[in-house]
Amino acid sequence: MSAMKTIKLFEDVDFKGGERTFLCAGPYRDIPSVEASKCSSIVVESGTWILYEDKDYMGKTYVLTKGQYSNPAKWTGDRDTISCLRCVADDTLTLFEHSNFNGRACTLTGQAPNLKRVRFNDKASSAIVTGKSSWQVCEDEDYGGRKWDLKPGNYPDPAGMGGHDILSSARPCQENPGIQLFEHADFKGQSVSCGHTGALVEVGWLGGDFNNKCSSIMVQQGTWVVYEHMNFRGKAHVLKPGDYSDCAKWGGEEDTITSVRGVPDNALVLFGDADFSNYAALPLVEGHGNFADLGFDDKASSAIVTGGDWEVYEDPSYGGKQWKLSPGHYNNLATLGCNDKLSSAKRL
Repeated sequence: MSAMKTIKLFEDVDFKGGERTFLCAGPYRDIPSVEASKCSSIVVESGTWILYEDKDYMGKTYVLTKGQYSNPAKWTGDRDTISCLRCVADDTLTLFEHSNFNGRACTLTGQAPNLKRVRFNDKASSAIVTGKSSWQVCEDEDYGGRKWDLKPGNYPDPAGMGGHDILSSARPCQENPGIQLFEHADFKGQSVSCGHTGALVEVGWLGGDFNNKCSSIMVQQGTWVVYEHMNFRGKAHVLKPGDYSDCAKWGGEEDTITSVRGVPDNALVLFGDADFSNYAALPLVEGHGNFADLGFDDKASSAIVTGGDWEVYEDPSYGGKQWKLSPGHYNNLATLGCNDKLSSAKRL
């Protein structure tokens, strides 16, 4: 449930005279009339509020957040008139029909692949992003065409959000984006994201309606391995930061991705099967003298090095035959003669 948001309007400066209190219990609220239009001081106890000098959400506007405004100059007003209000939801994107937050409004709380469904296609001329997350607004439906990222803040005119009356879809951006997988080519359709943490990230099943359907991928941070089948099985592809607009761009033959792994930064990661497959994976950011302690002795068949040079050893305690691994992808350790033979490793 949304937290209660409160604003108080006072007839005179310094919070004196007649007082009117307005509450917003839901995600947002339109207040078409404040009854008496004279307003010379304001207290915003919580929430983000838009104040309009004229009725029907027109005229000069002011966006106020929590604070005390003892006279109109404090909110840059040049007269003591407020005719209507809007409370903007937290952690949302609110689009407005006209510049300066005038006219009809549409508040989005999640992915909106087609603004026609909310009767706001090609109608937005200003916007407010609340909360901590950015939003991506797109020229075409299904997140196609030109794209613009809007950080939290106020966008009173079309120049700050791509242009006048051109937006057809919008979605929130992930706070720490790592990889984003899209249903269709050219980054269109439904999408699912996994955050970049710098540590091993494992998603054994992407699940839901998205499962088994991926035709384009954006990698924004880190090194990722994507798999055709769940639990890190089937054909795998190692992806670095970049845009992969169709399957061919990452060497895929079919639009099937069912599980993903985010590889730790500056690390050596060993996998239980060739081609980075198998549920078993051992991430190392420091050397270890005995893989038996980790349940991984003589089990490594492929490897990814994301930083630094490493030496891997046939025996525990860094003994026996050794091999040097530099940053890169080693999809089959048999080519180096060390498949299922490694017992210890250290960073050089």
